[in-house]
Amino acid sequence: MAGIRIQDICSILEEWAPKELAFPEDSVGLVLGSTDWDTNNAIVCLTITDQIVKDAIQKKVKLIISHHPLIFQPLRKIVHTNPHQKRIAQLITNEIACYTCHTNLDVAEKGVNYILAKKLDLSNISGLLPIEHIRLYKLVTFVPKNHLEKVRNAVCGCGAGIIGEYAYCSFSTSGIGTFLPSDKAKPFLGKIGKINEEKEERFEVIVPSEILGNVIEALLDAHPYEEVAYDVYPLQNKSRKISLGAKGVLDKSISLEEFSNIVKEKLNLSSIKIVGNLNKKVKNIAVLGGSGGGEIINIPDNIDVLVTGDVKYHQALEAEERGLAVIDAGHFGTEYPIVEGIANYLTQKLPLLEIIIPAEKEPFLYK
Repeated sequence: MAGIRIQDICSILEEWAPKELAFPEDSVGLVLGSTDWDTNNAIVCLTITDQIVKDAIQKKVKLIISHHPLIFQPLRKIVHTNPHQKRIAQLITNEIACYTCHTNLDVAEKGVNYILAKKLDLSNISGLLPIEHIRLYKLVTFVPKNHLEKVRNAVCGCGAGIIGEYAYCSFSTSGIGTFLPSDKAKPFLGKIGKINEEKEERFEVIVPSEILGNVIEALLDAHPYEEVAYDVYPLQNKSRKISLGAKGVLDKSISLEEFSNIVKEKLNLSSIKIVGNLNKKVKNIAVLGGSGGGEIINIPDNIDVLVTGDVKYHQALEAEERGLAVIDAGHFGTEYPIVEGIANYLTQKLPLLEIIIPAEKEPFLYK
């Protein structure tokens, strides 16, 4: 039976977490192998370790999808005396492709932090902190009125025009466009060699930076003109769908101690670290999977407790001084739920693809 092209799997993952969302220094997408390969199965994991590679070889898996990058820093050599480089060599030798969805999935809508918030039974989940490198643009074009609907459907069908919970948001105004076609032009309207005046609609719509190229391509395909006039303006608005971290609320106020027990139970952890008064009542919760201690200074004042990992000593003191409770559930603990999230997403989109979730564990021992 023919397998599924790795290119198709990559495209489906990037519908959820476009590579353009990744932080500039990150390494995401297909980092090893070829998009032309086929596969009937895939391993989904948090980190590609020696054991993950052994499992992939033993089970004849042709694709590993990980949250943490296989290759983060540039490699100058690959030698077997280095464990990390040896893993890469084994993957190349066995023709196992590797795909990473890291910070792009951290900030994507319904990504790492949304799934963590759902795991903790939060409701009214929304973005926590804006992302500086993700911009919104205003796309403006000019189109004959009887082609306006086709153009609007094309660009909004690609994801333009979303404001909060509203889709297909746009604005149009009527005006007069002028143009003088040369003798080599093939105008859709008007006459060659004459200054033409035509009734047109000025159509404008908001577009997130990560899909701007696709939206412009859709505009050009749908527009009837030989030469399409369009403008792209950068905006100061921040996307509310794309964010670092998430926030939500509990059904009722409970003590920090009660909530910390919920975190341990839901994330299957034997121990956590807590900053704050255990008797403090908490309801407004923020989550930031992985390493979120550096963002403590930016957490809004209305947040009662932050659930994150890798909190440093002075970051904990800063939270204490602010009156912000913090639960450090570890890097592994706060990110591991995304493994199941990726697996569920792929199973829904590609039911014929066998998804394998190997055992992974927290590297630290607590005594």
